[in-house]
Amino acid sequence: MAPLATGQVATPESRLADALTTYTSTSLAALDATIEDAQRASIEIRIHELKDRASTISGQRSAFGELDKRIREVTGHELDPARALELRNAARESSGLPLFPGLAVSTDTRSAPIAAPVDERRLLDVDFVAIYW
Repeated sequence: MAPLATGQVATPESRLADALTTYTSTSLAALDATIEDAQRASIEIRIHELKDRASTISGQRSAFGELDKRIREVTGHELDPARALELRNAARESSGLPLFPGLAVSTDTRSAPIAAPVDERRLLDVDFVAIYW
């Protein structure tokens, strides 16, 4: 995945693609496996297809799961589940991909609505009524 140009904001999709790319590299290194260029290209195409799953937790989990399955098919080896989890978490952190996308801080810079001016006499009346209610 190419780095973002200065001033660009990383989208959840690009962060998932970065995390999947990092996870692939680290998984292959952990398995001490080498793959052919055609196999690597097929994995990159699959990552491009999976990046649209960034918006939900289950989507992200399934993307990593499908990538695991593809790596297993290509190499014939499988990572220990604890090691795979460790590599997934490291890939998430390095790409800035949040585990809970719905709770991530928004990069939306829209301003809050401007409140209409309030008539001070009405406020005083409301306060007065509220005290004697």
